[in-house]
Amino acid sequence: GIIHFAMDQISLSRQNDVVNEQTIFSRLSPLLLLRRMPRSYYRVVHKTLLSEKATRDDVCDLRAFLSSTLKAHAMKNDQSNLAKEEKKLLAELAGHCLPFSGKVAYGQGCSSVAKESRFSLFENICTEPFADTLYALRGDQEKSQSMVQSIHEAKAALYAVSHCLPLAYDDDNGGALINTASFVFEVLKYQPDFMNGTAKDRSELFQREIMMLQSGCTH
Repeated sequence: GIIHFAMDQISLSRQNDVVNEQTIFSRLSPLLLLRRMPRSYYRVVHKTLLSEKATRDDVCDLRAFLSSTLKAHAMKNDQSNLAKEEKKLLAELAGHCLPFSGKVAYGQGCSSVAKESRFSLFENICTEPFADTLYALRGDQEKSQSMVQSIHEAKAALYAVSHCLPLAYDDDNGGALINTASFVFEVLKYQPDFMNGTAKDRSELFQREIMMLQSGCTH
């Protein structure tokens, strides 16, 4: 299928980390192919996840690639135009290609949490950075570089959700939608207060990133 072909091309194009004019097209073209496929195609794919093992494997590979590559972008925080555009495209793909929740893939009657979570945008892309960002906002963890990385991941996750929700299924997971909305409201009501002392620089960086998250910035 198309997803399988695209994943093969992604693997071939990323066998080394060299990025130049010759490798940009090979890196981005399979991602653009997946992005160009209509949402109706992915709706059919999602509905066959339960019955077709090959489809499950392909979507699982795509989910793993998107999740790990978005994490890598958040860790590096490369501000080059190419890195920013690739990160934006990856987040769009996560929202475009993955089901928002596992209920779409396995149905309301599925009792396996592991199955429901395997392909879900919310469980795989959103849950961890949302939770870590909220821990930091509430003062439950030190506002360190790892927290800044979580905010970078949360920016991409929210951007992915913004592409997914307008086309979400009527029977999608209401709990995941509520959790996403709760995260957004808590972030928006946060009031930055720059700290004094030795941790000031780190705190200012953290709070600047929160302000960018509040503004909807994806970078």
